[in-house]
Amino acid sequence: MAHDDAHGARGSDARDRDLLALLARASARHDPLPPRLGEAARKAGTWRTVDAELAELLADSALDEDRALAGIRGEGDLRMLEFESPELRIDVELDPERTLGVELVPAAAADLELRHAERTIAARADDLGRCVIPGVPIGPVSLRVRVDGSAATIETAWVAL
Repeated sequence: MAHDDAHGARGSDARDRDLLALLARASARHDPLPPRLGEAARKAGTWRTVDAELAELLADSALDEDRALAGIRGEGDLRMLEFESPELRIDVELDPERTLGVELVPAAAADLELRHAERTIAARADDLGRCVIPGVPIGPVSLRVRVDGSAATIETAWVAL
């Protein structure tokens, strides 16, 4: 028969934490982590974007409750996303036909790549920093942007479209 804790889930969480702490102590004593492995693991995280600067997701209309409700009413057919790095803001608009509109701020000509597990789509932003990418596949995507005259590549966080 299952034992019901008077503290419910909170008691279960405490037991889980205690068990994890016990396992961590046993592992540290009987199978310790090699000293350099932890340092190597921390450094490996920097290689994720060693050749690109990360543009983080600042806004997504699919996550905005008011806009999501507008979509239910049929008024919000566009999905709007905003990414930002220290040098560049990337505004993205996805329409129901799976066409992606991209605008770079500040405006600049640039080479873009829309990356997806199935394929990569190359595109070019004009001098106003704008481009259109038709046929965007369903699933997680990321944009890579190289502004003309800049050595830096900017890469957006992955987002499911």
